[in-house]
Amino acid sequence: MPNTPTPEPRAYIEAQVAALLDPNSARDTVLVTPGSPMPRNIPRGLTVAETSRGVVITKDPRKVDLIDKGTDEQVGQALFGYAYDQRNGYSDVATAEDANGIPVAELAVKPGDEQKAMGLAEMLAPSGGRAKLTPRMGTVNKRLQGLMGLM
Repeated sequence: MPNTPTPEPRAYIEAQVAALLDPNSARDTVLVTPGSPMPRNIPRGLTVAETSRGVVITKDPRKVDLIDKGTDEQVGQALFGYAYDQRNGYSDVATAEDANGIPVAELAVKPGDEQKAMGLAEMLAPSGGRAKLTPRMGTVNKRLQGLMGLM
């Protein structure tokens, strides 16, 4: 059964779509999960598809079916190049941020995989962005604050 992610604020979705167009970011696919707002503008040339997990916006249309029908781990691999079964527990999140500190990718980190996940987060960060390791609850709280318009 797929996990049910906390919805993302519009600023996160907008930053993720912008990262798709940034040549310094390895990000090529965004999943707009249920409860998250659609971006105001989707640049031409990207594939947009409704799936069982939400709306996929991608430069690589081959990922649509995988995200629609794949396991949580396969979806994580397709989105970030890294996946970990969150049901096994985790306390840290590798976060790629844009130059304004807005998350463009959040990877639940398997204990012991911190360096690997941080390396991938660095690759996903767009120009001027950075990667950081944050506690799980801090990540969730920041997302909820964004949903309430507090950031």
